Amino acid sequence: MNALKHFTSVMCLFLLCPFFIQAQSNYKPGFVVTTAGDTLQGFINYKEWGQNPITITFRQNADGGQEQIFDAGSSRYFEISGFEAYQSYEGPITMNPLDIQNLSTNSSTIVANATVFLKILEAGDKIAFLSYTDRIKARYFVQEQDGTSPQELYYNKYYVASTGKTQIIEQKGYIGQLQFLASKYGASSAKLTRDIESAAYRSYALQTIVNKLNGHAHPRPSTTSVTEKSTRFYAGLAIYSNTASIEGQNIMSNATHNKASMSPRVVVGADIFLNRHVQKMQFRIEASAGSAKYAIKKTERSGSAVTEHTYGLSQQTATFSPQFIYNLYNTDQIKAYLGLGLQFNYSTYSDNTYHSQYSNPNIPYEYKPVTKKDYLVIEPLWVSYSIRSGLIINRKFELAAAYMPPVAVTRYVGYSLNLSSYAVGVNYLFSRK
Repeated sequence: MNALKHFTSVMCLFLLCPFFIQAQSNYKPGFVVTTAGDTLQGFINYKEWGQNPITITFRQNADGGQEQIFDAGSSRYFEISGFEAYQSYEGPITMNPLDIQNLSTNSSTIVANATVFLKILEAGDKIAFLSYTDRIKARYFVQEQDGTSPQELYYNKYYVASTGKTQIIEQKGYIGQLQFLASKYGASSAKLTRDIESAAYRSYALQTIVNKLNGHAHPRPSTTSVTEKSTRFYAGLAIYSNTASIEGQNIMSNATHNKASMSPRVVVGADIFLNRHVQKMQFRIEASAGSAKYAIKKTERSGSAVTEHTYGLSQQTATFSPQFIYNLYNTDQIKAYLGLGLQFNYSTYSDNTYHSQYSNPNIPYEYKPVTKKDYLVIEPLWVSYSIRSGLIINRKFELAAAYMPPVAVTRYVGYSLNLSSYAVGVNYLFSRK
């Protein structure tokens, strides 16, 4: 047990050292086209952009060299080869929020002029499909391949009060825009009209329509478009060190001996990446199952009299745990992360027994033991959290460590049964490229 705790502590401290928490670059081959028309071949710092980048950092050498900062005012286009491509845009964008908490109460469209990078989701033969996301919302654009500027596909929502009730009205201007393009490029049909009218203002739905306008029956994979969310599955085995303690006004509190139990757990899960190429942040869903045995002992002395108290418990648990993982050190070969997880546990219990034995060598009497079965009422459903760290090697193997702080699994007023654990494990990552 001590060795396991020591290993876990060392691993966590190792991951927290300044070497890992320093800002890290992720330069990938690419090129920048400046506003002067020059094409600069080199490397671009590829970040996990949740929103369209405002600036990018470029250098000509992979190992270092002078860095240049470009924004949409100083570059026409940039591409991270095989991953993402952006083009500059100067013109109007809508500013109406779409989240329910911030909807306006009128139908007017708020427009601002901006100079930004648009992400190229599909560079079609006739029509390109692009997007711009900032802290307000995601916007989608189409651009005809005739030299005209990108046009935003309009969508708005607002509140309106009618007969004492508040309703949300949707303005789907993008439907008319797409129908006009379908007519212009001779792609109109009854089915396409229905598809356009039913299309949600979402990336995949709109890209499907644009592909049909370009003459393709299905969305085509783009070599410069990152999947919005990508999933990776894994499976593994973990070794847990489980400890129980009774705190408060109970005879078993302040135990003199509290033995931890070692037990294996089978682990399966999935990682969902914001950007599957960068893999800086990920949302993890994990399920595990295992068992544990707890033994608490307490010795009380009064003169020559001795009372030995013991409490034993067996537990079988299935756990579902959503987690947030952040890679502090992030390269293709090695990743080092910290994470925080919420754990929803379902447990069954057995051997829930308290035992007491009094003895006094100065009194020639054989005292009978006191035994109480089902000693505590323990919750089958309980919630906890865990702090995690780990190393991912060659995108295939993961060495993981976790700590679950003590959490009460009883509802007594004066005392509680608390469970905690340390764990180390190995996972195999099933790559999906």
